[in-house]
Amino acid sequence: MKRTSCSSTTRRSAAVLAGTVLLLFCLACTTEGPARLPTLADLAPGWNMLRPGGATTCALGSEYAFFARAGDPDRLVVYLQGGGACWRGENCDPNSRPTYARDVDESDDPGRRPVGIFDLDNPANPLVGWSMVMVPYCTGDVHLGDREASYEVTPPDGPPRRITIRHRGFVNVRAVLEWVMANYRRPREILVAGSSAGSIPAPFYAMLLAERYPTARVTALGDGSGAYRRTRPSQSETLRAWGTLDVVRRFEGFAAYDEESLGFEDLYIVAARRSPRLRLLQYDAAHDAVQAFYLRLGQQDDAAEPDLLALIERNRADIHAAAPGFRSYLAGGPEHTILWRSALYDTEAAGVLFRDWFAAALAGEPVGDVVCRDCDFPGLHYTTADGEILAYLRRTLAAPDKWRRPTADRCTPEPPWSLPCALRLAGEVHGDPQRIRRALALEIGLRRPDLPARGDRLRAFNDDVATDFGQLRALLDAIGERIARHVHAGG
Repeated sequence: MKRTSCSSTTRRSAAVLAGTVLLLFCLACTTEGPARLPTLADLAPGWNMLRPGGATTCALGSEYAFFARAGDPDRLVVYLQGGGACWRGENCDPNSRPTYARDVDESDDPGRRPVGIFDLDNPANPLVGWSMVMVPYCTGDVHLGDREASYEVTPPDGPPRRITIRHRGFVNVRAVLEWVMANYRRPREILVAGSSAGSIPAPFYAMLLAERYPTARVTALGDGSGAYRRTRPSQSETLRAWGTLDVVRRFEGFAAYDEESLGFEDLYIVAARRSPRLRLLQYDAAHDAVQAFYLRLGQQDDAAEPDLLALIERNRADIHAAAPGFRSYLAGGPEHTILWRSALYDTEAAGVLFRDWFAAALAGEPVGDVVCRDCDFPGLHYTTADGEILAYLRRTLAAPDKWRRPTADRCTPEPPWSLPCALRLAGEVHGDPQRIRRALALEIGLRRPDLPARGDRLRAFNDDVATDFGQLRALLDAIGERIARHVHAGG
């Protein structure tokens, strides 16, 4: 009788598992033929826009596409783009107030906005040199739908009508992953990450890639969706609208769930059970304004204001119970997501810089959970140069007669100066003032919620008739206190 070694059995099991993933993807295919896509070797330098054709589509029937950038074939990033969601006529209707992205075009090219993880000239970026695939989002279903839905729309000034939305997010991601599996044979490291709507399915698709590549170190990072929980009234409504339950039930581990019991946190839990080697990470801000908006949109009109922090804590406790290796980072403040923003490099909580935590986790090093101490305001990683910029602002705006309101279209070389002009002058003397600008804008948002949330907050604060010199000095003093708590040496 022939003996089979443990190692050969393990290899055979891994091959069967990987084949199962491919088979499930194939069983989900339609009879429409895909386009012939360039191979990895065919890609031009930089970002390439690929149009898979076949059954892929955006919500209103426009063409779907994704972006790929060749790098080190042993290290691969698959990034799931965010862009809202819709599940009712009023927020799916493109002629009303839609709450989701509806098309893919050249403006989605990461090369046009090289910020955060896509800032590939930044030596602090832990993903420099990696191969990258960016999965755009245009189906309103958090990349997990496979259903054509008809919604009734009742406009205020006309008869009811119906709209059709193609919730085919899963179909689109499947086409992208088929290209990935055909072109990346044996990557050693894989990161599956997503922001906002794209963060929700990150653990699910990471699970599938972990099983396709059983020898790779696979990490999933969900960026900005930790407050969405199955107890919210809208969760079953959204899953039903998108056909999500039918999608996940094609894969082992979801048979016991129904539309009432399945929550987005369960995507982490099932992924941990199926792929114990998978590294599961999550990032959130304690008072994320965008998550709060969608939670309000999904609940009853008379429901209490959602307690984001409590929801995040409950979700993370549930995930931890099923996945002891799960790790999370909770920043302060209201800002939404971090991966596709410059905040990736200067956000700090409990003395830990997010960029360092992320890089360590990606490298397979042990990291702990990070929880903000002053959760009302985002901690920033300030440098001594930022302190010099603030000191310049304080000197420049030292007295009421040196402060100007309103802001002039062109900054003058002599006082008085507005806050935006003084900051510009400070930047000319001491270097990039972006961290101080961001700190000022965030502090203004906390102190003056009556001011517009969009646009130039510094100018709005400076020019508002309700702003006096005492408020301006108090603003600068508050930023000074924060710098003193967070300052680090260096430029």
